Amino acid sequence: MLSKWKQKRKIWLESRWRKGFIKKYLKCMNCGNNDKIRLILGPGRSGTSWLSRVLAKSGTRLRFFNEPLFHIQPKLPFSNKFDHTALPYCPAIDSTHPLAMAYAGLALPHIDWAHHLPDGILLRDDKDFSVCLIKEVHSLLATEALLKYLQSPCLVITRNPVYVIDSLLAVSGVGAPVYKNEACYINDKVFLNRYLPGAASRIQGYLDANDVQSKDIMQVAISKALTVGVMNRMLEIIAEESPCVLHIRYEHLCETPFEIFSRASRFLSLDFDLEMQKFLSETQSVKESEKSPYSVFRDTTRQLNRPMKVLSETQRDEILNILADCGLLYE
Repeated sequence: MLSKWKQKRKIWLESRWRKGFIKKYLKCMNCGNNDKIRLILGPGRSGTSWLSRVLAKSGTRLRFFNEPLFHIQPKLPFSNKFDHTALPYCPAIDSTHPLAMAYAGLALPHIDWAHHLPDGILLRDDKDFSVCLIKEVHSLLATEALLKYLQSPCLVITRNPVYVIDSLLAVSGVGAPVYKNEACYINDKVFLNRYLPGAASRIQGYLDANDVQSKDIMQVAISKALTVGVMNRMLEIIAEESPCVLHIRYEHLCETPFEIFSRASRFLSLDFDLEMQKFLSETQSVKESEKSPYSVFRDTTRQLNRPMKVLSETQRDEILNILADCGLLYE
């Protein structure tokens, strides 16, 4: 619960942001294109890039954003530490909330987002697009509220937290800001009682004992694995409760990619055409020219149960035991 002073400051910051956002983009406050929005949400390193890049090859006329929230100016007024787009859990938002306005603004055809965003964010912008596809890994704790407001078709993707964190450590190191805010935000009774009531006290105990800002790799790995595990459970429950959400497991995507991409395309009203299928086939093997850790070209058959990149087997097993104790074992 925010103090009165913090609540007043929050209201002031959001009001100032709204004025700046409207002045910069929304000359006519027309936010009536929410029906075009299609979302792909999931923790980073869970396969969101692979899923979204393949779906964005559809012949359907579309606009496609790759993680735009972090780059919108003025910056979203949610946090001044680590990831400024990170939001605490909230059960509802309205049309005046900065997150609702940002998503609605992305779907407005008259805004030249290619001019306002850096390269690599707006990856496709067809004239007269019928679908605005947005892949995002930020602000995930606001997913419940966002989807209640937008009522947009949404894919949520989850992956075994141990592999998510091992991959994150390999790419960004121990000090990466990813999930630092969320590790604090999920340590909240209201949130945990909503999604994990039976394990709330155990999760809080582990989070209190492991500082996500530590330089110790295990403290960071445990905190972040718990955070991803809790967010996975949140996304699973949201998908169970909402007909506009389809839950996809990364592991199933690797096992039967054509079946799941076909289902995901239908769910988002995208054509699963030959161009998409061709690109999907290409992504299932390594490209020598694509050595980036963010590349979507990889041998997907070897992604399941792969050896750890950073964590030892002992460290992996300790984290898995903690996840199991909290009812978060990914099976």
